[in-house]
Amino acid sequence: HANDPSRISHTAILSFLEARDGTIWVGTEGGLNAFNPDTGRFTRYLSDPSNPQALQANPVLALEEDADGQLWVGTWAGGLHRLDPATGIFTRYRADPTDPLALSDAFIWALTRARDNSLWIGTENRGLSRYHPETDTFSHYVHNPQSQNSVAGNYIPALLEDRSGRLWVGSFAGLSIFHPDTEQFSHVPVSTGAADAISHHQVRSLFEDSSGRVWVGTQPRGVNIWNPDTGTFTNLDVGDGLPSSNISSIVEDDTGAVWLATASGLARVDGHT
Repeated sequence: HANDPSRISHTAILSFLEARDGTIWVGTEGGLNAFNPDTGRFTRYLSDPSNPQALQANPVLALEEDADGQLWVGTWAGGLHRLDPATGIFTRYRADPTDPLALSDAFIWALTRARDNSLWIGTENRGLSRYHPETDTFSHYVHNPQSQNSVAGNYIPALLEDRSGRLWVGSFAGLSIFHPDTEQFSHVPVSTGAADAISHHQVRSLFEDSSGRVWVGTQPRGVNIWNPDTGTFTNLDVGDGLPSSNISSIVEDDTGAVWLATASGLARVDGHT
């Protein structure tokens, strides 16, 4: 079924995005797929290292759309790409750790567009990066053990810019909040049961719901829900009915219910509780 337009290119789904034009973009272990809801057909974009205008690695870990309708594609080992959906042409950003203005890591786990149309990038090995479209360059924020104001860790699988413009940075060494006025980070404490803390330092997913609450999914200790009115967290875990403590993805439906993708299936949480 290599070229069957009714089928997706691979069954292992890694990322998902609904574009403003209604196209459903699906990143898999085996390439990028664009699903057209009107025709029910997929267009596939597969890795072709011999073509500089093609995808350079098949595992697509992160997807984001910018203000111009361009699709940003973060891959495993292939760096960052910008796809023009109208032409199908990819612009590749190679990782070059020796160039401070270039992409720093070829392993891209998270992408989120800021309100100024810059792009925040969570990497596997080299912390947080920011793409500046006006200069076509990158800046970088890495963990510094000597500084309490640096990002908590260098493996960053989750990013969120909330409605107030605050950037939440989920790493496997803790949850950081970026302060743009000082270019520094503060950190959310880790403590089981404490109202001002999250339940574990391994942060896997971040989501802001329609009421402004921020959901922080961890790998081994469930989800933490931050209330912006009180500044406190509520933890939900297996003891509260979740099928697993490993929360990989979070989304809200039209009724306000929040769905959690866990290592042992889906969980639905009433968003009004």
